[in-house]
Amino acid sequence: MQLPNERRANISSKGLALTALFVCLPVIATIAPRAMAFAPILLLLIMISGNYSRKEHLRGTPRITLIYSASILLLCLSSVLWSVSPTESLERFVKLLPIAAVGGVLLAMASISEPKTVKPIIKALSVGILLSCAIILIDLFYNFPTYRFIRGINSEFPVNGHVYNRSVCIFTLLSIPAISFLLFNSSKRLAITLFFFISLTALASESQSAQLALAVGWLVFALLSAPSKRTLIAVAIIVSLYIVLAPWLAILTFPEIAEVLNGLPFFGSGYGFAGARMEIWDYVSRYAFQSPLWGHGIEACRAINNFGSGEIFQAGKTILHPHNAPLQIWLEFGLLGVIVFSAILSHIVIYHLSRLNDFQKRVSLAFLVSLISLVSTSYGMWQSWLVGSVFAISALCIMTVTSFSYWTRHEEMSK
Repeated sequence: MQLPNERRANISSKGLALTALFVCLPVIATIAPRAMAFAPILLLLIMISGNYSRKEHLRGTPRITLIYSASILLLCLSSVLWSVSPTESLERFVKLLPIAAVGGVLLAMASISEPKTVKPIIKALSVGILLSCAIILIDLFYNFPTYRFIRGINSEFPVNGHVYNRSVCIFTLLSIPAISFLLFNSSKRLAITLFFFISLTALASESQSAQLALAVGWLVFALLSAPSKRTLIAVAIIVSLYIVLAPWLAILTFPEIAEVLNGLPFFGSGYGFAGARMEIWDYVSRYAFQSPLWGHGIEACRAINNFGSGEIFQAGKTILHPHNAPLQIWLEFGLLGVIVFSAILSHIVIYHLSRLNDFQKRVSLAFLVSLISLVSTSYGMWQSWLVGSVFAISALCIMTVTSFSYWTRHEEMSK
């Protein structure tokens, strides 16, 4: 039989070990970003084994996140029926199924998380992010010693800076819940330090998508100090219109501004890919309109062998993914997919966010806008590491936002 002090010591050691895993999460995202596909199951196991959720609320666990995940999975599975490549679509669905299913459960568990556990989690994440930023910065400026050592690459073999683009995108999304929590809990020095190193890493990297998402997310946080119900409705309408109108915007803007943007320092001129991206968006949009009601099936891009590109900025007539989530929704699911995703995002913004206080709304909107910005310019939306990262970081964001109410009451009681 264990004595009380021994039991407390075991619990303390267990909690310390689990918290240490949150230090490892950013490091994993740095040295093996594709492993982030397993982040949702890892976080779920940590929450279950470490009692990070309030047991008294388990019966009332919100099921809406499971409905969101199930709706998207059903859409993906149904698209196999009309896919241009049923085999490719079914293979992607099989890979997506466990990540999205576990992710839906993780988000539900995060919404009933124990508020007191968030502080050590964020502190541990901050340490991990700072360590990871240091690794990336040293590698970018000193010929990638860590990257070469881990992968056994000699110093003569060239390594491109884009190897860390995935990692920087992950840190961009992590910055919202981590830094906002530190600001809320008066840890301003650590918050400023974290923001400085994440920003420096993003600027030093070759990921314009991460740089843009970081700027847009924190701009929203700074400007929307007290979002009203009207503001939330306006955001929902703007996001829905963006998804609905994305192909027409791509087709109309490509001949007008692609060449101009491609000549600007940030967007082109050997640094950015504005011209190539806009050309891809243009021909993907035109192809999507060949089946506007239900699209061409999940992962259709990989199976289409001729998009009819003019090859002005982007060589070749095929592409693995459109580098834009709304256009990928149109191409794969047509108007049906547009309705499903617009309905989910609108419900999140208008229903869930309206129940939060002003600071919680600011954090939630900043994260949402940063995420939309990122998936609008970067990777394919079904890449396993990205789906896993979005679910895991969304869960951390929910835990952080939920904890604000507890810490506000705690401060009021201590006065």
